[in-house]
Amino acid sequence: MRAKDPRATIKALGRLLIAAVALILYASLFPWTFTRSSQHINPLWIVFHAWRVTPGARGWSDVLLNVVLYVPVGLLASLKLRTLSWPVRLTTPVLLGSVISLSIEVLQVYDVSRFPSGIDWITNTLGTLIGASLAVAVPRLFLRPLEWVELRFRRAPAASVMVGLWLAWSLFPAIPHLSLYRLQKTFLAFATAPWPFLALLSACIGYAAAGLLLHQISRRHALPALAAGLLLIPLQLLLAGRQPALVDLVGAVCGVGLFAIVRKRPDAARTLAFLICALLILRGLDPFRFSMSPTPFGWTPLGASFASERAPAVFVLLQKCWWYGVAVWLVGRAGAPAWGAAGLLAVLLGGIEATQMWLPGRTPEITDPLLAIAMALLLRISAANRTVRAVRPVNS
Repeated sequence: MRAKDPRATIKALGRLLIAAVALILYASLFPWTFTRSSQHINPLWIVFHAWRVTPGARGWSDVLLNVVLYVPVGLLASLKLRTLSWPVRLTTPVLLGSVISLSIEVLQVYDVSRFPSGIDWITNTLGTLIGASLAVAVPRLFLRPLEWVELRFRRAPAASVMVGLWLAWSLFPAIPHLSLYRLQKTFLAFATAPWPFLALLSACIGYAAAGLLLHQISRRHALPALAAGLLLIPLQLLLAGRQPALVDLVGAVCGVGLFAIVRKRPDAARTLAFLICALLILRGLDPFRFSMSPTPFGWTPLGASFASERAPAVFVLLQKCWWYGVAVWLVGRAGAPAWGAAGLLAVLLGGIEATQMWLPGRTPEITDPLLAIAMALLLRISAANRTVRAVRPVNS
Protein backbone atom coordinates (compact mmCIF):
# COMPACT_ATOMS: atom_id res chain seq x y z
CA MET A 1 0.00 0.00 0.00
CA ARG A 2 1.36 3.41 -0.94
CA ALA A 3 2.26 5.63 2.00
CA LYS A 4 0.41 8.89 2.28
CA ASP A 5 2.46 12.03 1.79
CA PRO A 6 1.71 14.38 4.74
CA ARG A 7 2.88 17.37 2.70
CA ALA A 8 0.08 16.92 0.15
CA THR A 9 -2.72 18.04 2.46
CA ILE A 10 -0.64 20.98 3.71
CA LYS A 11 -0.24 22.22 0.12
CA ALA A 12 -3.96 21.78 -0.46
CA LEU A 13 -4.70 23.80 2.68
CA GLY A 14 -2.55 26.62 1.36
CA ARG A 15 -4.42 26.65 -1.94
CA LEU A 16 -7.78 26.58 -0.17
CA LEU A 17 -6.71 29.45 2.09
CA ILE A 18 -5.72 31.53 -0.94
CA ALA A 19 -9.07 30.71 -2.57
CA ALA A 20 -10.96 31.71 0.61
CA VAL A 21 -9.15 35.06 0.80
CA ALA A 22 -9.75 35.66 -2.93
CA LEU A 23 -13.48 34.93 -2.45
CA ILE A 24 -13.61 37.38 0.46
CA LEU A 25 -11.89 40.07 -1.61
CA TYR A 26 -14.33 39.47 -4.46
CA ALA A 27 -17.42 39.53 -2.23
CA SER A 28 -16.28 42.52 -0.17
CA LEU A 29 -15.37 44.78 -3.12
CA PHE A 30 -17.96 43.68 -5.71
CA PRO A 31 -18.79 45.28 -8.19
CA TRP A 32 -15.32 46.90 -8.09
CA THR A 33 -16.30 50.49 -8.81
CA PHE A 34 -13.51 52.57 -7.26
CA THR A 35 -13.07 56.32 -7.21
CA ARG A 36 -10.75 58.83 -5.58
CA SER A 37 -12.07 59.85 -2.16
CA SER A 38 -13.18 63.48 -1.92
CA GLN A 39 -12.47 63.44 1.81
CA HIS A 40 -8.92 64.45 2.68
CA ILE A 41 -8.96 62.26 5.78
CA ASN A 42 -6.88 59.26 6.77
CA PRO A 43 -8.96 56.22 5.65
CA LEU A 44 -8.08 54.42 8.91
CA TRP A 45 -9.71 57.30 10.80
CA ILE A 46 -12.88 56.81 8.74
CA VAL A 47 -12.96 53.07 9.47
CA PHE A 48 -12.37 53.45 13.21
CA HIS A 49 -15.07 56.10 13.52
CA ALA A 50 -17.78 54.15 11.69
CA TRP A 51 -19.48 51.98 14.31
CA ARG A 52 -23.11 52.22 13.27
CA VAL A 53 -25.06 48.98 12.82
CA THR A 54 -28.07 48.89 10.47
CA PRO A 55 -31.15 48.53 12.70
CA GLY A 56 -33.45 45.54 12.46
CA ALA A 57 -33.03 42.06 11.07
CA ARG A 58 -30.96 43.32 8.11
CA GLY A 59 -28.28 44.63 10.45
CA TRP A 60 -28.05 41.43 12.47
CA SER A 61 -27.93 39.33 9.32
CA ASP A 62 -24.99 41.45 8.10
CA VAL A 63 -23.19 40.91 11.42
CA LEU A 64 -23.74 37.15 11.22
CA LEU A 65 -22.59 37.06 7.62
CA ASN A 66 -19.41 38.97 8.49
CA VAL A 67 -18.61 36.45 11.21
CA VAL A 68 -19.31 33.38 9.07
CA LEU A 69 -17.39 34.75 6.08
CA TYR A 70 -14.08 34.73 7.97
CA VAL A 71 -14.44 31.39 9.77
CA PRO A 72 -12.76 29.50 6.86
CA VAL A 73 -9.76 31.87 7.00
CA GLY A 74 -9.08 31.08 10.65
CA LEU A 75 -9.83 27.39 10.17
CA LEU A 76 -7.61 26.84 7.13
CA ALA A 77 -4.74 29.01 8.38
CA SER A 78 -4.69 27.17 11.71
CA LEU A 79 -4.77 23.76 10.02
CA LYS A 80 -1.94 24.91 7.76
CA LEU A 81 0.13 25.63 10.89
CA ARG A 82 -0.93 22.47 12.74
CA THR A 83 2.66 21.31 13.34
CA LEU A 84 3.34 24.40 15.50
CA SER A 85 2.32 25.11 19.08
CA TRP A 86 -1.32 25.90 19.81
CA PRO A 87 -0.73 29.58 20.75
CA VAL A 88 0.86 30.16 17.35
CA ARG A 89 -1.97 28.28 15.60
CA LEU A 90 -4.49 30.49 17.39
CA THR A 91 -2.91 33.95 17.26
CA THR A 92 -1.35 33.91 13.77
CA PRO A 93 -4.63 33.22 11.88
CA VAL A 94 -6.45 35.85 13.97
CA LEU A 95 -3.78 38.42 13.12
CA LEU A 96 -3.97 37.43 9.43
CA GLY A 97 -7.76 37.71 9.32
CA SER A 98 -7.69 41.03 11.17
CA VAL A 99 -5.14 42.52 8.74
CA ILE A 100 -7.08 41.26 5.69
CA SER A 101 -10.35 42.66 7.04
CA LEU A 102 -8.85 46.04 7.94
CA SER A 103 -7.22 46.31 4.50
CA ILE A 104 -10.55 45.61 2.82
CA GLU A 105 -12.34 48.19 4.98
CA VAL A 106 -9.73 50.78 3.94
CA LEU A 107 -10.26 49.87 0.27
CA GLN A 108 -14.02 50.26 0.74
CA VAL A 109 -13.42 53.94 1.55
CA TYR A 110 -12.69 54.31 -2.19
CA ASP A 111 -15.50 51.97 -3.35
CA VAL A 112 -18.56 54.03 -4.27
CA SER A 113 -20.96 51.14 -3.57
CA ARG A 114 -19.51 50.13 -0.17
CA PHE A 115 -19.53 51.56 3.35
CA PRO A 116 -16.46 50.93 5.54
CA SER A 117 -17.21 49.99 9.13
CA GLY A 118 -15.28 49.25 12.29
CA ILE A 119 -18.06 46.83 13.23
CA ASP A 120 -17.25 44.77 10.14
CA TRP A 121 -13.58 44.65 11.17
CA ILE A 122 -14.48 43.43 14.68
CA THR A 123 -16.94 40.79 13.46
CA ASN A 124 -14.53 39.56 10.76
CA THR A 125 -11.80 39.16 13.38
CA LEU A 126 -14.26 37.31 15.62
CA GLY A 127 -15.08 34.92 12.77
CA THR A 128 -11.38 34.25 12.23
CA LEU A 129 -10.98 33.54 15.97
CA ILE A 130 -13.88 31.08 15.89
CA GLY A 131 -12.39 29.22 12.91
CA ALA A 132 -8.91 29.06 14.45
CA SER A 133 -10.34 27.86 17.78
CA LEU A 134 -12.22 25.04 16.06
CA ALA A 135 -9.06 23.96 14.22
CA VAL A 136 -7.04 23.95 17.44
CA ALA A 137 -9.72 22.04 19.38
CA VAL A 138 -10.70 19.35 16.85
CA PRO A 139 -8.28 19.37 13.86
CA ARG A 140 -9.06 15.83 12.66
CA LEU A 141 -12.74 16.70 12.31
CA PHE A 142 -11.80 18.98 9.41
CA LEU A 143 -8.66 17.31 8.07
CA ARG A 144 -10.35 14.02 7.20
CA PRO A 145 -12.99 15.54 4.89
CA LEU A 146 -10.35 17.76 3.28
CA GLU A 147 -8.09 14.76 2.69
CA TRP A 148 -11.02 12.88 1.12
CA VAL A 149 -11.79 15.79 -1.20
CA GLU A 150 -8.14 16.14 -2.20
CA LEU A 151 -7.89 12.41 -2.95
CA ARG A 152 -10.91 12.64 -5.27
CA PHE A 153 -9.44 15.69 -6.98
CA ARG A 154 -6.17 13.86 -7.62
CA ARG A 155 -8.05 10.93 -9.13
CA ALA A 156 -10.22 13.05 -11.46
CA PRO A 157 -8.76 16.57 -11.76
CA ALA A 158 -10.52 17.50 -15.01
CA ALA A 159 -13.93 16.44 -13.69
CA SER A 160 -13.22 18.26 -10.41
CA VAL A 161 -12.38 21.47 -12.27
CA MET A 162 -15.64 21.25 -14.21
CA VAL A 163 -17.67 20.60 -11.05
CA GLY A 164 -16.06 23.67 -9.48
CA LEU A 165 -16.98 25.71 -12.57
CA TRP A 166 -20.55 24.39 -12.38
CA LEU A 167 -20.82 25.53 -8.76
CA ALA A 168 -19.27 28.93 -9.59
CA TRP A 169 -21.75 29.50 -12.41
CA SER A 170 -24.72 28.28 -10.35
CA LEU A 171 -23.90 30.50 -7.36
CA PHE A 172 -22.65 33.60 -9.18
CA PRO A 173 -22.34 36.34 -8.01
CA ALA A 174 -22.29 34.66 -4.56
CA ILE A 175 -23.51 37.92 -3.01
CA PRO A 176 -26.56 37.35 -0.78
CA HIS A 177 -29.42 39.82 -0.84
CA LEU A 178 -31.31 39.08 2.37
CA SER A 179 -34.54 41.04 2.14
CA LEU A 180 -37.98 39.68 2.95
CA TYR A 181 -39.61 41.91 0.33
CA ARG A 182 -37.15 40.83 -2.35
CA LEU A 183 -37.55 37.16 -1.37
CA GLN A 184 -41.33 37.40 -1.73
CA LYS A 185 -40.95 39.12 -5.09
CA THR A 186 -38.41 36.63 -6.49
CA PHE A 187 -40.39 33.64 -5.21
CA LEU A 188 -43.52 34.91 -6.94
CA ALA A 189 -41.55 35.31 -10.16
CA PHE A 190 -40.05 31.83 -9.58
CA ALA A 191 -43.48 30.21 -9.36
CA THR A 192 -45.20 32.15 -12.17
CA ALA A 193 -42.42 32.32 -14.78
CA PRO A 194 -43.19 30.84 -18.23
CA TRP A 195 -42.04 27.33 -19.17
CA PRO A 196 -39.91 27.56 -22.33
CA PHE A 197 -38.97 24.11 -23.59
CA LEU A 198 -35.36 25.14 -24.19
CA ALA A 199 -34.91 26.12 -20.53
CA LEU A 200 -36.35 22.78 -19.41
CA LEU A 201 -34.07 20.89 -21.79
CA SER A 202 -31.01 22.89 -20.76
CA ALA A 203 -31.52 22.21 -17.06
CA CYS A 204 -32.15 18.52 -17.70
CA ILE A 205 -29.06 17.94 -19.85
CA GLY A 206 -26.90 20.20 -17.68
CA TYR A 207 -27.68 18.28 -14.49
CA ALA A 208 -27.24 14.92 -16.21
CA ALA A 209 -23.81 16.06 -17.43
CA ALA A 210 -22.92 17.28 -13.92
CA GLY A 211 -23.92 13.84 -12.68
CA LEU A 212 -21.41 12.17 -15.01
CA LEU A 213 -18.72 14.53 -13.75
CA LEU A 214 -19.55 13.62 -10.16
CA HIS A 215 -19.62 9.94 -11.15
CA GLN A 216 -16.06 10.28 -12.44
CA ILE A 217 -15.01 11.73 -9.07
CA SER A 218 -16.87 9.26 -6.82
CA ARG A 219 -19.22 6.61 -8.14
CA ARG A 220 -20.79 5.89 -4.77
CA HIS A 221 -21.56 9.50 -3.90
CA ALA A 222 -22.47 10.82 -7.36
CA LEU A 223 -26.24 10.37 -7.26
CA PRO A 224 -26.75 11.70 -3.69
CA ALA A 225 -24.45 14.66 -4.45
CA LEU A 226 -26.34 15.47 -7.64
CA ALA A 227 -29.67 15.25 -5.79
CA ALA A 228 -28.28 17.64 -3.16
CA GLY A 229 -27.24 19.91 -6.02
CA LEU A 230 -30.93 20.55 -6.71
CA LEU A 231 -30.76 22.97 -3.76
CA LEU A 232 -28.57 25.25 -5.87
CA ILE A 233 -31.64 26.46 -7.78
CA PRO A 234 -33.80 27.62 -4.82
CA LEU A 235 -30.62 28.98 -3.21
CA GLN A 236 -30.37 31.42 -6.12
CA LEU A 237 -33.45 33.15 -4.70
CA LEU A 238 -31.18 34.57 -2.00
CA LEU A 239 -28.48 35.84 -4.39
CA ALA A 240 -28.30 39.35 -5.79
CA GLY A 241 -29.15 39.57 -9.48
CA ARG A 242 -30.40 35.98 -9.83
CA GLN A 243 -33.93 34.94 -10.72
CA PRO A 244 -34.43 31.18 -11.03
CA ALA A 245 -37.64 29.72 -12.40
CA LEU A 246 -39.68 26.67 -11.51
CA VAL A 247 -38.95 25.26 -14.97
CA ASP A 248 -35.24 25.19 -14.03
CA LEU A 249 -35.96 23.09 -10.94
CA VAL A 250 -38.24 20.69 -12.83
CA GLY A 251 -35.65 20.32 -15.58
CA ALA A 252 -32.94 19.67 -12.97
CA VAL A 253 -35.08 16.94 -11.38
CA CYS A 254 -35.47 15.37 -14.83
CA GLY A 255 -31.70 15.62 -15.23
CA VAL A 256 -31.13 13.70 -11.99
CA GLY A 257 -33.51 11.03 -13.26
CA LEU A 258 -31.74 10.90 -16.64
CA PHE A 259 -28.39 10.49 -14.92
CA ALA A 260 -29.76 7.69 -12.72
CA ILE A 261 -30.83 5.87 -15.90
CA VAL A 262 -27.68 6.30 -18.00
CA ARG A 263 -24.89 6.39 -15.37
CA LYS A 264 -24.05 2.67 -15.68
CA ARG A 265 -24.43 2.47 -19.46
CA PRO A 266 -21.18 2.23 -21.43
CA ASP A 267 -22.45 4.81 -23.96
CA ALA A 268 -23.53 7.37 -21.34
CA ALA A 269 -20.83 9.88 -22.29
CA ARG A 270 -21.53 9.45 -26.01
CA THR A 271 -25.28 9.96 -25.46
CA LEU A 272 -24.85 13.11 -23.39
CA ALA A 273 -22.19 14.47 -25.76
CA PHE A 274 -24.67 14.19 -28.61
CA LEU A 275 -27.42 15.80 -26.52
CA ILE A 276 -25.20 18.74 -25.49
CA CYS A 277 -24.05 19.38 -29.06
CA ALA A 278 -27.68 19.35 -30.21
CA LEU A 279 -28.58 21.67 -27.32
CA LEU A 280 -25.83 24.11 -28.27
CA ILE A 281 -27.23 24.27 -31.80
CA LEU A 282 -30.76 24.87 -30.52
CA ARG A 283 -29.63 27.55 -28.05
CA GLY A 284 -27.42 29.23 -30.62
CA LEU A 285 -30.05 29.44 -33.36
CA ASP A 286 -33.20 30.02 -31.29
CA PRO A 287 -35.75 31.41 -32.26
CA PHE A 288 -34.89 30.37 -35.88
CA ARG A 289 -36.17 33.63 -37.40
CA PHE A 290 -33.60 34.66 -39.98
CA SER A 291 -33.05 37.99 -41.65
CA MET A 292 -31.97 38.74 -45.22
CA SER A 293 -29.39 41.35 -44.14
CA PRO A 294 -26.42 39.89 -42.22
CA THR A 295 -24.85 41.41 -39.10
CA PRO A 296 -21.08 42.04 -39.24
CA PHE A 297 -18.97 39.28 -37.66
CA GLY A 298 -16.89 40.35 -34.66
CA TRP A 299 -13.25 39.22 -34.74
CA THR A 300 -12.33 40.76 -31.36
CA PRO A 301 -12.32 38.07 -28.62
CA LEU A 302 -14.72 38.94 -25.78
CA GLY A 303 -15.76 42.07 -27.64
CA ALA A 304 -19.40 41.80 -26.57
CA SER A 305 -18.36 41.12 -22.96
CA PHE A 306 -16.20 44.24 -22.81
CA ALA A 307 -19.09 46.30 -24.14
CA SER A 308 -21.54 44.97 -21.53
CA GLU A 309 -21.93 45.58 -17.82
CA ARG A 310 -19.39 43.67 -15.75
CA ALA A 311 -21.58 41.34 -13.65
CA PRO A 312 -23.86 40.09 -16.48
CA ALA A 313 -20.82 39.66 -18.75
CA VAL A 314 -19.00 37.52 -16.16
CA PHE A 315 -22.12 35.41 -15.63
CA VAL A 316 -22.48 34.74 -19.37
CA LEU A 317 -18.76 33.94 -19.61
CA LEU A 318 -18.98 31.42 -16.75
CA GLN A 319 -22.05 29.87 -18.36
CA LYS A 320 -20.32 29.45 -21.71
CA CYS A 321 -17.16 28.05 -20.12
CA TRP A 322 -19.25 25.47 -18.31
CA TRP A 323 -21.19 24.32 -21.38
CA TYR A 324 -18.19 24.25 -23.70
CA GLY A 325 -15.93 22.63 -21.11
CA VAL A 326 -18.37 19.86 -20.29
CA ALA A 327 -19.02 19.32 -24.02
CA VAL A 328 -15.27 18.90 -24.66
CA TRP A 329 -14.99 16.57 -21.66
CA LEU A 330 -17.93 14.40 -22.78
CA VAL A 331 -16.73 14.16 -26.38
CA GLY A 332 -13.33 13.13 -25.04
CA ARG A 333 -14.90 10.53 -22.74
CA ALA A 334 -16.85 9.23 -25.72
CA GLY A 335 -13.54 8.25 -27.35
CA ALA A 336 -12.39 11.29 -29.34
CA PRO A 337 -8.82 12.57 -28.85
CA ALA A 338 -8.56 15.64 -26.61
CA TRP A 339 -7.65 18.11 -29.36
CA GLY A 340 -10.01 16.37 -31.76
CA ALA A 341 -12.87 17.06 -29.34
CA ALA A 342 -11.78 20.69 -29.04
CA GLY A 343 -11.53 21.08 -32.82
CA LEU A 344 -14.92 19.46 -33.38
CA LEU A 345 -16.60 21.76 -30.85
CA ALA A 346 -14.78 24.85 -32.17
CA VAL A 347 -15.99 24.10 -35.71
CA LEU A 348 -19.54 23.55 -34.44
CA LEU A 349 -19.54 26.82 -32.49
CA GLY A 350 -17.92 28.66 -35.39
CA GLY A 351 -20.72 27.47 -37.66
CA ILE A 352 -23.33 28.59 -35.11
CA GLU A 353 -21.70 32.02 -34.78
CA ALA A 354 -21.51 32.40 -38.56
CA THR A 355 -25.19 31.51 -38.88
CA GLN A 356 -26.05 34.08 -36.21
CA MET A 357 -25.07 36.78 -38.70
CA TRP A 358 -28.57 36.32 -40.13
CA LEU A 359 -30.30 36.15 -36.72
CA PRO A 360 -31.62 39.54 -35.50
CA GLY A 361 -30.62 40.38 -31.93
CA ARG A 362 -27.52 38.15 -31.91
CA THR A 363 -23.87 39.21 -31.76
CA PRO A 364 -21.78 36.82 -33.89
CA GLU A 365 -18.11 36.82 -32.87
CA ILE A 366 -15.03 34.65 -32.59
CA THR A 367 -15.23 34.34 -28.78
CA ASP A 368 -17.12 31.04 -28.50
CA PRO A 369 -14.79 28.86 -30.64
CA LEU A 370 -11.81 30.32 -28.75
CA LEU A 371 -13.47 29.56 -25.41
CA ALA A 372 -13.92 25.93 -26.46
CA ILE A 373 -10.20 25.68 -27.28
CA ALA A 374 -9.31 27.42 -23.99
CA MET A 375 -11.43 24.98 -21.98
CA ALA A 376 -9.85 22.05 -23.81
CA LEU A 377 -6.42 23.43 -22.88
CA LEU A 378 -7.48 23.78 -19.23
CA LEU A 379 -8.74 20.19 -19.10
CA ARG A 380 -5.60 18.99 -20.87
CA ILE A 381 -3.40 20.69 -18.28
CA SER A 382 -5.42 19.10 -15.47
CA ALA A 383 -5.06 15.65 -17.02
CA ALA A 384 -1.32 16.22 -17.57
CA ASN A 385 -0.88 17.05 -13.88
CA ARG A 386 -2.57 13.81 -12.98
CA THR A 387 -0.27 11.90 -15.35
CA VAL A 388 2.83 13.49 -13.80
CA ARG A 389 1.70 12.46 -10.33
CA ALA A 390 1.00 8.93 -11.51
CA VAL A 391 4.41 8.35 -13.07
CA ARG A 392 6.44 10.16 -10.37
CA PRO A 393 8.71 7.57 -8.72
CA VAL A 394 8.30 6.87 -5.02
CA ASN A 395 11.52 6.68 -3.02
CA SER A 396 11.88 3.44 -1.11
